[in-house]
Amino acid sequence: MKRLFSISVLLQTATIVMTLAIAAVCGVYALSALRNQEQARRVPQVLELSNNLYAALGAIRAERGRAFRLVASSRFATRADNAELDRMRAASDKILTATLAELAVLAFDQRDKSVTEIRDARIGFEALRQQLDATLKMPLEDRPADLTERWAATYNRLADAIDQVSNRLENELTVTDAVVAGLVRIKQVAWSLRTEIGRDRVRVATAIAKGQSPDGDFRLELATIAGRIDGQWKILKDRVALSDIPPQLKESVAKAEKLYFGETRAAHDAALADLADGRTTSPQIKKWLQLVNPALDSVFAIGQVALDSAGVYARAQFSIAQRDFYAAILLMSCFCIIGVLTSVYVVFGVVRPMTRVTEAMRLITDGNLTSHIPYKNRGDEIRSLAHGLRVFRDNALEKQRLRIEKDGAVAASRAKSEFLANVSHELRTPLNAIIGFSEVMKTELFGPVSERYGGYSTDIYNSGTHLLGLINEILDLSKAEAGQLELREEVVDIAATVEACVNLIREPARKAGVHLSVYLDYDVPFLLADERRMRQILINLLSNAVKFTPEDGEVTVATVRVPDGLAIEVRDTGIGIAPEDIPKALTPFGQVDSKISRKYEGTGLGLPLVKHLAELHGGSLSIASEVNVGTTVTVLLPGLRIVRVAQPLRA
Repeated sequence: MKRLFSISVLLQTATIVMTLAIAAVCGVYALSALRNQEQARRVPQVLELSNNLYAALGAIRAERGRAFRLVASSRFATRADNAELDRMRAASDKILTATLAELAVLAFDQRDKSVTEIRDARIGFEALRQQLDATLKMPLEDRPADLTERWAATYNRLADAIDQVSNRLENELTVTDAVVAGLVRIKQVAWSLRTEIGRDRVRVATAIAKGQSPDGDFRLELATIAGRIDGQWKILKDRVALSDIPPQLKESVAKAEKLYFGETRAAHDAALADLADGRTTSPQIKKWLQLVNPALDSVFAIGQVALDSAGVYARAQFSIAQRDFYAAILLMSCFCIIGVLTSVYVVFGVVRPMTRVTEAMRLITDGNLTSHIPYKNRGDEIRSLAHGLRVFRDNALEKQRLRIEKDGAVAASRAKSEFLANVSHELRTPLNAIIGFSEVMKTELFGPVSERYGGYSTDIYNSGTHLLGLINEILDLSKAEAGQLELREEVVDIAATVEACVNLIREPARKAGVHLSVYLDYDVPFLLADERRMRQILINLLSNAVKFTPEDGEVTVATVRVPDGLAIEVRDTGIGIAPEDIPKALTPFGQVDSKISRKYEGTGLGLPLVKHLAELHGGSLSIASEVNVGTTVTVLLPGLRIVRVAQPLRA
């Protein structure tokens, strides 16, 4: 479980998951772009097929209209009429054949059924063409009366089959893109408009050919057709007025409006007026006949321009979709490569170095301080981590070295202290004998001695006494450092102890020409302390103060109650100590140079011993000094050593 949730495993897993997620997102984007590309690829194909279907409808409708006029005409078909009819048939056959071939390869709903219907209707349409050619060679009265109806029904069957396929394809286009849907709708309106105009032309042309005057029903039918034409034209105009309509489509609509609604409609109304007056060959009728076909072609051209514009737009969208698809593939490839490179870098550039550094850290933590720390030459955060570990290792090595040295120094100091304690103890026995015998000789206890030997015995006594004091100090300091010095605690009258110590120092002070002052607070409570050690503290401090104070100087001892306990201060106006030399003065055998010759050089044990004795009582020692101004030594004893004793005890 610990291995499963390690940082290296989580980091690798997170990197792989992120890489797969990015690749999946890019893959989804690529699939979406591919679908858009395929859809965009299909739209131009459908538009081209729809355009061909539209052209086929226009061609067979033109053939139908021309055949209607020839069948309804009283004259025989001329060579020119037949040539024009053959040209129309060739055009419609060509485009219809091409359209059927395109329909056979384009997949859409009910394709086979639609192709079969168009082919069957075309076969019937071509069969009726032969009857139509034979009829045009007959006089008007011999022509079959139902030919026009059969011709219209056959045409309608073929046109409906084509129109159904066209509507099915165009309905598919209306859900792909709003721009394409709008242009296809314009084409549909244009085709419906062209159909109504063609229907109006057939009605009027038939009336002119028969030379009949328009009656009420005829006029009502033409008015209905005109209303549908105007309504569809308004719809077309409103759609073309939108901002996203191509300029060429707007130009096509403007051209159709000028040809039909500006010229053909006026000629149409004038032709109907002449026809009502019985004039079938008036100039207005000829003008209308000359204008109606170009007007029909201009309306038909609106649909073609709309489909062409939709095709241009669809091809542009296909290019964009293709570009997006390739961009998605490129993006997916780039992210996959980046993900793989990132995973490789994470594994070999981050996880493995972190693992090695972590292993080195574990070894160092376990105490193997000589283990190798890798990656010291890298230039990234791993190098900083390795450097930090190296610093930690070096510090640990240094601490280990210092600890070994400290342990050695402590052991040496303890051995020295024990040695000094043992040696000092062994030295006091013969030294006491020397002092005792020299005192016997000095006092002439067993008889007189010469004056010279008397002086020698005095010198021996004084030297032995001084040496005994030095040995005692060494013994006490050694015991203190070795932790063997114990206190004999009792209730001590600190004021009486201070006065007794001052009295012992008063004679040496007088000889040195030093004024000695005492300031005691007699309301200071009694102390729970070792009286002998307190005397030792006071005598050492007072002796040092007198020793380092020049003639006519002053030494003052005072006891002061402070919030933390009781302070014993010894001040002098002596030579002073530089601040940087104070730590040296507190070390055993430490000597601070002075400019004044002293009668006793001293050993440097007084202040260290006082410090140990103060700390043994739970207190502290502090020194404030200034060169050539004086020194103040303060011994602070804790408040827990202050006791309350009844007044008669002090008395």
